[in-house]
Amino acid sequence: MCARNSRNGKDVIRLRGLRQNNLRNIDLDIPLGLLTVVTGVSGSGKSSLAFDTLYAEGQRRYVETFSAYTRQFLDRFTRPEADSIEGIPPAVAIDQSGAVKSSRSTVGTMTGINDYLKLLYSRCSTGYCPQCGLEIEPENTTAVLECLDGLRPADWPVLIVAPVPLGGFESVEVISSAFQGQGFMRFLRGQEVVRIPQLRDDDLVTGQVDIVVDRLSKRAATRQRRVDSIEQAFKIAHGKLRLVTARGARDFIRGLRCSACDVALPAPTPGLFSFNTPYGACEECRGFGRIIEIDWRRVVPDRRLSIRSGAIKPWTSKGRRSGRWRTKCRKACEARGIDIDVPWEKLSEDERDFVIDGAGREWPGVSGFFRRLDRKKYRMHIRVLLSRYRGFTECPSCRGGRLRPEAFCFRVGGMTLPEFWKLPVRDGVDILAGLESGGLRRPERLVVEEISSRLGYLKSVGLGYLALDRQSRTLSGGEVERVNLTAALGASLVDTLFVLDEPSIGLHARDNARLLEILRQVRDCGNTVVVVEHDPEIIAAADHVIDMGPGSGSAGGEVVAAGNLAAITASEASLTGAYLRGERQVAGPARERRKTSASRCLRIKGARENNLGGLNVDIPVDVFTAVSGVSGSGKSSLLHQVLWRHWQREQGLAIDGNVLVDSIEGLELVDEIVLVDQSPIGKTPRGNPATYTKVFDRIRKLFAATDEAREAGFDAGCFSFNVEGGRCEECKGAGMIQVEMQFLSDVTLSCESCDGRRFRREVLGIRYRDRNIHEVLRLTIDDAALFFGHEEKLAETLSFLSSLGLGYLRLGQPINTLSGGEAQRLKLAARVLRARRGGRLLFLLDEPTTGLHLEDIRKLLDVLHGLIDRGHGVVMIEHQVDVLAQADHLIDLGPEGGDGGGRLVASGTPEDVAAAGDSITASWIGAALDTARQRTSKPRRRRKTSRRPRRRRNVIRVVGARENNLKNINVEIPRNAFVVVTGLSGSGKSSLLYDIVFSEGQRRYLDCLSPYARQFVEDLHRPDIDHIEGIPPAVAIEQRTTVGGRKSTVGTVTEVYHFLRLLFTRAGEQFCPDCEVEAVPRSFEEILARVRKLAGGGGALLAPVIRGKKGFHHTVLSRARGEGILEARIDEGWVEIPEEELRLDRHKVHDIDLVLRRFSAGGGKKTAAGLSRDLSRALELGGGVVRFVDDGGQETLLSRNRSCPGCGRDFDEPDPRNFSFHSRHGACGECSGYGSFFRLDPLKLIENWDAPLEAKKNGPLAFLDEWPFRRGLRRTLLGELSAIAALPSDGRNLSAWGKRALGILLEGKGRSGFPGLVPMVSELLDSLDEEDRKRYLSLKGSELVCGACEGTRIARRWGAVRFGGRTIGEMTRLSVEELGLALRGLEVTERNRPIVEPILVEIGSRLDFLREVGLDYLALNRSANTLSGGEAQRIRLASALGSNLRGACYILDEPTIGLHSRDNERLLETLRNLRDKGNSVYVIEHDDATIEAADHVIDMGPGPGRHGGEVVAQGTLEEIIGEKESETARYFRERGRRSFELAADPLESSGFLEIRGATLHNLKEVDARIPMGAVTVVTGVSGAGKSTLVRDILEESVRRQFRGLREPVAGVRDVSGVELLDSLREVDQRPIGRTPRSTPATYVGFWSRIRQIFASTPAARTRGWEARRFSFNVSDGRCDACSGQGRKRMEMNFLPDMTIDCEVCLGRRFNPETLEIVYNGRTIADVLEMTVEEGLAFFDSFRDLTRPLRALDSLGLGYLTLGQPSTTLSGGEAQRVKLAVELSKTSRGAGLYLFDEPTTGLHMSDVERLVEVLGELAAAGHAVVVIEHNLEVVAGADWIVDLGPGGGDAGGELLYQGPVAGLVKGAPGSPTAACLEAFTGKARQSCDLAV
Repeated sequence: MCARNSRNGKDVIRLRGLRQNNLRNIDLDIPLGLLTVVTGVSGSGKSSLAFDTLYAEGQRRYVETFSAYTRQFLDRFTRPEADSIEGIPPAVAIDQSGAVKSSRSTVGTMTGINDYLKLLYSRCSTGYCPQCGLEIEPENTTAVLECLDGLRPADWPVLIVAPVPLGGFESVEVISSAFQGQGFMRFLRGQEVVRIPQLRDDDLVTGQVDIVVDRLSKRAATRQRRVDSIEQAFKIAHGKLRLVTARGARDFIRGLRCSACDVALPAPTPGLFSFNTPYGACEECRGFGRIIEIDWRRVVPDRRLSIRSGAIKPWTSKGRRSGRWRTKCRKACEARGIDIDVPWEKLSEDERDFVIDGAGREWPGVSGFFRRLDRKKYRMHIRVLLSRYRGFTECPSCRGGRLRPEAFCFRVGGMTLPEFWKLPVRDGVDILAGLESGGLRRPERLVVEEISSRLGYLKSVGLGYLALDRQSRTLSGGEVERVNLTAALGASLVDTLFVLDEPSIGLHARDNARLLEILRQVRDCGNTVVVVEHDPEIIAAADHVIDMGPGSGSAGGEVVAAGNLAAITASEASLTGAYLRGERQVAGPARERRKTSASRCLRIKGARENNLGGLNVDIPVDVFTAVSGVSGSGKSSLLHQVLWRHWQREQGLAIDGNVLVDSIEGLELVDEIVLVDQSPIGKTPRGNPATYTKVFDRIRKLFAATDEAREAGFDAGCFSFNVEGGRCEECKGAGMIQVEMQFLSDVTLSCESCDGRRFRREVLGIRYRDRNIHEVLRLTIDDAALFFGHEEKLAETLSFLSSLGLGYLRLGQPINTLSGGEAQRLKLAARVLRARRGGRLLFLLDEPTTGLHLEDIRKLLDVLHGLIDRGHGVVMIEHQVDVLAQADHLIDLGPEGGDGGGRLVASGTPEDVAAAGDSITASWIGAALDTARQRTSKPRRRRKTSRRPRRRRNVIRVVGARENNLKNINVEIPRNAFVVVTGLSGSGKSSLLYDIVFSEGQRRYLDCLSPYARQFVEDLHRPDIDHIEGIPPAVAIEQRTTVGGRKSTVGTVTEVYHFLRLLFTRAGEQFCPDCEVEAVPRSFEEILARVRKLAGGGGALLAPVIRGKKGFHHTVLSRARGEGILEARIDEGWVEIPEEELRLDRHKVHDIDLVLRRFSAGGGKKTAAGLSRDLSRALELGGGVVRFVDDGGQETLLSRNRSCPGCGRDFDEPDPRNFSFHSRHGACGECSGYGSFFRLDPLKLIENWDAPLEAKKNGPLAFLDEWPFRRGLRRTLLGELSAIAALPSDGRNLSAWGKRALGILLEGKGRSGFPGLVPMVSELLDSLDEEDRKRYLSLKGSELVCGACEGTRIARRWGAVRFGGRTIGEMTRLSVEELGLALRGLEVTERNRPIVEPILVEIGSRLDFLREVGLDYLALNRSANTLSGGEAQRIRLASALGSNLRGACYILDEPTIGLHSRDNERLLETLRNLRDKGNSVYVIEHDDATIEAADHVIDMGPGPGRHGGEVVAQGTLEEIIGEKESETARYFRERGRRSFELAADPLESSGFLEIRGATLHNLKEVDARIPMGAVTVVTGVSGAGKSTLVRDILEESVRRQFRGLREPVAGVRDVSGVELLDSLREVDQRPIGRTPRSTPATYVGFWSRIRQIFASTPAARTRGWEARRFSFNVSDGRCDACSGQGRKRMEMNFLPDMTIDCEVCLGRRFNPETLEIVYNGRTIADVLEMTVEEGLAFFDSFRDLTRPLRALDSLGLGYLTLGQPSTTLSGGEAQRVKLAVELSKTSRGAGLYLFDEPTTGLHMSDVERLVEVLGELAAAGHAVVVIEHNLEVVAGADWIVDLGPGGGDAGGELLYQGPVAGLVKGAPGSPTAACLEAFTGKARQSCDLAV
């Protein structure tokens, strides 16, 4: 099946009107399935297109399919500014920003390999004794068994003894009876075996008794008996056991213990091997591998200085503290006779130790100085000071291994985990290959495969030299990107958009070929690859190229050229094309290569950092030198770790660790070495080119020197937006306010106070040459150079920036908006400008061409040559071959990376290196030199690297699928098609689509996300398959029986309410709930006067800083302490903030208020002093809100922004939680956010009124004998009531009591003194905890609307907030259609537009899709649990399908469930549209219309359960219809020959159930009749009122009348005819069991009878065993190892848990003794493994068993095993098991059977059988009522009740009731009639519809 194309006929991503950042409203098509390169000069808009548009929108749309909870932990992306984006697949970004800067982040953690290694070592490691080094065998049951097997014949018999601790019991009688009660009869006294009754006091002296569990002889003891005895001994002795033989005894302690050294090891859990958990991390270094302590090399950086001249650096400042310590030191040295004028390096070791360590209290030494500082580190400036003199050293405890010592005792393949971490990746691959060849179980093999694949990918991207413990912050940008690329490769996704940011950065030209091959692999898998790149070789290899430009910044943002390589090369407008044609060259005018001199070189000898192997190399200091070599060859180690750090040390600067180099000669040739590396230049908008280059300092001085500034008293600081004085305090000089948008990306607004100009009006009034400071910041660098042309130094600086190609940048442009290339050049400019103090400089540059176009590289080279011409030197690490060819001197390291590098391969001119035979760089340098010599106008000759992608089959290919009942099947599923998977219930449909396709599709996409994000997404297990390929990211829309509890509403389920909360928070207007007037701001003076008044009576002024947030919050408290705030109110408790760090419970929600000031009553003048300052600070800390708490605890809220002008009430600043009825911050306090509450209802409290009050069983007061009331309460109450004369005493039924008597009984009316039954029970309920009380009231109470919130669920103060004139409660009362109209008609202010519009877009898109699926009538506040099945299904569709993705795989589970046939076509149209957008739509379905509409059908079977699991047929419906084994094909073949005998005559019923005046929910005075002895189908479109009529009215009325309650339920006038019924039986869609303990045998109820049969066998009776012995739910007979489940769950940490057969019982659930009992040759475990068919034959002589078994078999469930866990049943199977329960019950009279869509999950052939069963029930005289849409069931009914015509308010009418045949003519407006006519007409040529 071929993929559908997009609207314009091409397979493209269609972008229209892009305006993101500097993009100029461009229109663009990007081909799908190809490798596209986006290139252009720096700042031209490449990243805006690739990342801010394509990636942001692609991931945003896919992530929207996740739950709201999950999304909050993932990156939040703004909708790009664009008119439309169509055809975009789910996106994955691979850029250079993924490295975590924490020391805990390593290559292993970034790639997720460490997580798998933790599992590997916890599963497969071997323990070794830390003392003797010998292997430790685990002392468990297996070890004891092996010891028994090794005994000699003379050692037998053997006693298994359990040394049981007494646990404090001292009484011999108690202990003896306890042991005997457990079945133990003997114990060991010394060497003598004694009977328990002979236990004496002296036997208890040791605190334990050695119980003899068993006496084993060599022949008689079976292996199972040994196992059971050992397990029992371990169990009762808490893990201890002793074997006593004729030769002696041996003790065992369960676990790992070295018997020789008596050393125990902990269990090897995953946590033990994690340095990020307290359990596994080294205690000394906390898992960092290094410890931080005072680095004495920093304290004494220059050893040539004496103590007097400042050798001790911390004391060289002019502060008083330094002076005091200098004096102390001088006096101590004089007393000791130490000369303080001698250089530090010439002092003796003892003298230096004396100065450092001190000698007692009089002289604590420099160490004492730092100890005292450490006690005051809560102060910020002290912490800063200490940080200057601290350094990292290897942890002495773990030696850098990061783990606790015990973890080093475990090895895999002979290696500890830290040793494995230190290996190069390529060596790890080889080690794991050996492990894989060994015999591993599937869980362990799975882990090893994951590690191997990830290591293999790292190796394939050229990172085989990296070690897993390499810190991620030490990686280059290119290395980071390639590390991230491994996750994408490992995912093996298809139909995904991969966006890469210059992946060639850091790559040698040799490795470019490897990179290209990887990119092609990703592309050829069916993905779209978009690469931002400048490398000509990558561009030449692309299938499609987009050249952005023509300039940078505001001069860019356009598509200059787009197409294949030839199109770009031919474009005259393309700068990239000019370079590719050879018209332009990176090399400037011919420049003679500079000569190098040996006397002008730095001579490095014996460099040994990292992989440098004693390297000797000369580096010229006055020429252009380039250092080349493959990745990992040692370039950065040479320049950064050796040269730069050695230079710092020589300058007396502190560095971490030693520099591993013998010597560096020639440093006197340079005055300064300047390093320009790849570290980021800033992430905040406060930084800009003017501040970063210090240009702004000079500009501020010019403004401060003006006459106006001097007159106003403004200094240079007033013209800074970073300090107080001149900046706008409203926005703190940022010019903008950031509005947090919770689950949307944050919005920035222009500051209203300064209008975005950052400064106060007074400052903006100062002008320099007719421009104010804001206008100067708006100048471009080129314009500023002209404006300040008269300022020589300033103009020179600005001109230098222009020479680097940055002239288009504005002086005030935020640094975080710069592109990578712009930031790199700005950093270079800043370093050069700071170094222009004169002298000879040597610049060390680390790949300065990163992010630069060839044109930008040319400009950069001109600048660098200019520096060299002025006498400076440049040393550059570089891979760009054109740059290398321009160098004067080239140093080539290698030849490979890692251990294969670190050597000098070649050195000299580029020509010399090109001639070197063993240099990998040589061939590329030679080619570049040849090109430079030719200087032709033809394009440069390159290897042709571009090739078209390989055409792969557009299918998902599954090989060897064995999941659940799948029988090792191979199947190909077409992609980008509408595929239906059908088959009998239990045939394997869900196993194929959900457990394999969906699980793998979503898991592989999530593997591309960070481990942090993955932990919040449900773990998806790896299916049991051999291979799967071609799988796209998947989205599942599953069946669910409910969409939430009482608190869930249509608004919350669809997420519309979440966005409404955000809307009201950010743009709502606060109104007073009492005065109904809008709140207004309050002046500072008003608040101050109010506080003064309150303070007169005493109290405290509080600033709320934390509200309802989890976390330690130590930073907030430490900062407050540093400001002098010493007290806080934390969670309603008053706490003094200590000097040491205070950490709160991170998992608890906290409220923190800082106490700014306390007042005493009658403080007078003391109160007024400083109050204004304290209040101002409190308002600042509290965000405009303060609280005052008086001495009596009364709290007053004071707000600067929200105060009622009528009553003076103030309001908090709103938060989204304040509008959430799920949160304590917003929920109504009266109803807890439910909008209603339950009040005790006497009609529900008393269930049976037709019985006397004294009746015990099923009497009116029987509820008092049940939970939650105490025993005897009923008897006590009856005693009280018997003394009341006004109550009847003749034993009459309660229903016959008079009103007066009932009033006394129920309400306590009259003067009897009795409080009344209802008040008494209410008082008793008040003593329960809140949850139990609510649960009881929900059962025995009636629901009433909450009067406090009037059903809105929100607290009154927040329910009064309005937006657009409506409160949030009023908005949620609107229907979907009405809310859409209301929001479209809103008028939004320009100020609020940036906030409101993104929210309205999100709400609008969700409302639109709800309208599309026909749910426009639903109100948002409607409770989710009142929705019909069809409505709930369509809401889920609306939520999941609204993402508008392309290339995703949507998997739906029977989406037609709950849908009327009329609505099916609307659903099918939705699915077809989804397919036509380029998605794969896979549907599990039995509906014939859906199967007919499919492009491809896969029929599973041939039977259900173990008889299924195969692909019976696949293809189009026409292709499979002839398949003989296919039940689906048989149905369609025979459909045309079928005839329907539609019931036409009036029923000869034995009576009717009659419903009169039904008005509940949307029902409109419905009068319905239900005939006895007939099948009645209640039908109608979704939301028509079917469930309301049947479940809420009919079922509830029958239940009430069965209980003797005469009052009808709410919403109906009367229900009659119930006297015709003897029973009520319901078959609904609720699950039949949630744990594996529930099975068909236990659920249907015949398991107890089977256990009785086994208990009645002679062998069981002899042992005295009862039926409970044969239960796997009690401890008597079950296997203790697995608690009777037969399987054990293996925790896999961050992977989904796995279950394996119990190794003790081998999955049979019972212990060996129980399995010795046999009935007819079968054990109880054998019976559980029988199928229903086999059980029916086995128990054919037991009528009470054959009835339920025959019911299961008759419903097509004969293949189920009796012990199959209910959790593994399909939906259709579970539904039929329920039906079997009802069919197996015996009934003496007529019953009412209620079925809620029983065809759910049923195949057509199963439906035929169901219709027969329903008919049999009706023939037996029962009333059978079925809510159903399936036309097969409708056509087979006797009676129809048709509701409609629409859903919601448009429904609720009775359209027709009567025989089926009359429906068509009797209800012309009925959708059901039209569909039934079409169905029966399609099934047969003619159909008599006459009544």
